[in-house]
Amino acid sequence: MTDWLLVHFYFNPARMRAAGRLVFHLGAALLCAGTLGRLLLGVQEALLRLGPNRQGTAEAPSLASAYPAWPTWWVPEGPLGYVLAFALVGLGLLALSTAKRLALLGCGPLET
Repeated sequence: MTDWLLVHFYFNPARMRAAGRLVFHLGAALLCAGTLGRLLLGVQEALLRLGPNRQGTAEAPSLASAYPAWPTWWVPEGPLGYVLAFALVGLGLLALSTAKRLALLGCGPLET
């Protein structure tokens, strides 16, 4: 069933390298967005605690409730989201190293 995918990448390691870069950069962007989101939540909480009415200020439990106008459904906030983002980074690195090995073995487009 997935033989076409293996053949597609085996005979052209540049495709696998490009896919690996894409997956790596996607995971890294998710990690950066999650870190930035945690930073923004921390800054918002600090500003609320320094403000004039400190009573009744509760920290925002998520980015969606803190910033309702922003689309934050894709930003990792919990441990599962960060694990999935790290898995994307690892999968991208694995694809990059496999593509490099395939290129060193001489796999590539068949010349006629």
